[in-house]
Amino acid sequence: MCGAVQAKERPQQASVVAKGQLELPAATQDLRARKLEPGIRECTATVDELAKTTKKNGRAASENPDLRRRLMRVETRIEAMRLNGMRFLTKQLKGEKLGSETSINKLHRATLEIEMGEIAMEICGNAGSIASGAGTPGGGRWQNFALSWPEVVIGGGTPNIQRNIIAERILGLPKD
Repeated sequence: MCGAVQAKERPQQASVVAKGQLELPAATQDLRARKLEPGIRECTATVDELAKTTKKNGRAASENPDLRRRLMRVETRIEAMRLNGMRFLTKQLKGEKLGSETSINKLHRATLEIEMGEIAMEICGNAGSIASGAGTPGGGRWQNFALSWPEVVIGGGTPNIQRNIIAERILGLPKD
């Protein structure tokens, strides 16, 4: 039954993508409306805000060229993830089978979570080692952010597992 329904929907879905009239299922819209967890782009925006409001050597941390370069690298990788996600969605809507390509975004997400935590702690400086109290940036929010990456990384499959999937299934390299 499911195969027959999918076969009937595919031409319609492909034409919706071609016309640019993509409508998300109600369940997806509901999840977006509730905003259960901030997305990675929102997390980057808050790290940017931290850099603008934190002083380093009498100047905003965001004025440091090395920090700006790292933040722009993060933004670029997030955009690459978004475009990959759109490619995966288009394949699904056309009725094509997804392979292991989603492992690429999982690996990017894991490394970005770690890197953004490191950047936030670097911006906080010595105050980043204080969990709470006076002088703690964001009331300990950044410390929690920097230390919470293991659940995101492990939840998506450890980076080593994702690298193995990419190597074996996408690149066709021999198994370990």
